[in-house]
Amino acid sequence: MKLYELSEQYNEFTKLAEQDEWDEQTIADTLESLTGEIQDKGRNVAAYAQNIEADINAMKDAEKRIADRRKALERKAEWMRDYLRHNMEACGISKIECPEFKITLGKPSQVCVVFDENALSDEYVKVTKTPDKKAIAAAIKNGKDVEGAKLEDGKPRLTIK
Repeated sequence: MKLYELSEQYNEFTKLAEQDEWDEQTIADTLESLTGEIQDKGRNVAAYAQNIEADINAMKDAEKRIADRRKALERKAEWMRDYLRHNMEACGISKIECPEFKITLGKPSQVCVVFDENALSDEYVKVTKTPDKKAIAAAIKNGKDVEGAKLEDGKPRLTIK
């Protein structure tokens, strides 16, 4: 039986037990049985969740290793291109041809270099606005009214150790 089905059974039985006149021993035995099944199923669900989390962590580790390796190869490829570009410039060579590919050194394009960000006017600066939720929560907890924000209960914290 699924956990949600056991929960439904438990809730239905508690409603029936309140309405009907059952002896206390029957009610206690039935609730104990249902509670035991729910606890067993809960342990199984928690164990399965931990297995999934272990898989997730293994995948994150693998992704990080692959990303680190990819970045190292990207840096190496960029270094090789810069090396080739520098040496072609130094020798005055603008074209290299071979059967596999053709290398050409074109005119440089203009790029913008910002040497003093503080001197720029606001029209040339991007500003990102992000609420500071910790500061807002602290202010509300201290009795301050913060327009556009409120405190509410989140989900109960589930801890599996």
